[in-house]
Amino acid sequence: ANNSEIGALSRAFQELHRRLKHESSQRMRLEEQRDDMTNMLVHDLKHPLTVLRMALAILNDAPASSRGRQQATALSLAARSSIRMEAMIDGVLQVARLDHAEAPPTFERTPISQFMENCASENEVVVTGSGRPWRLEVAPELSERRMFSHPMLLRRLVGNLVLNAVDHSPEGTPVTLGARRS
Repeated sequence: ANNSEIGALSRAFQELHRRLKHESSQRMRLEEQRDDMTNMLVHDLKHPLTVLRMALAILNDAPASSRGRQQATALSLAARSSIRMEAMIDGVLQVARLDHAEAPPTFERTPISQFMENCASENEVVVTGSGRPWRLEVAPELSERRMFSHPMLLRRLVGNLVLNAVDHSPEGTPVTLGARRS
């Protein structure tokens, strides 16, 4: 009877050890995912902050004779960037709720040319502020086409790509934002 009790205890401890090891592994994976999410969020928020910084620089550096037009442009960029930052924060909340059926992500059919023009408008100050030539190229056959996407997440992706192009390409390299059929 003593051996069977010791065997049962041994099996129970082994099972407990297995569960603890599994839970520890799960916790480490969740911590890695949290760290990845934090890094992504910091990177994503950097773009609208850069736009805000550039808009404020435009306001600060504008000669008195042209302040009206430049101020209006800079204030518009700053307002759009703050709206984008708020949308990103809402997006983080949406991502946190992706596992919950009551808050599924929303996808939309968006005209490609309109989406690209909005992205170009949002990113222009970052590129031109870096002293780089900037242009938008949308293939003519896409002008009437629509895409099915999550526009906010896709705009974040495009903004990050533009920021990466500015940050990681040789100075003076032109930046082109475009869409074409492959």
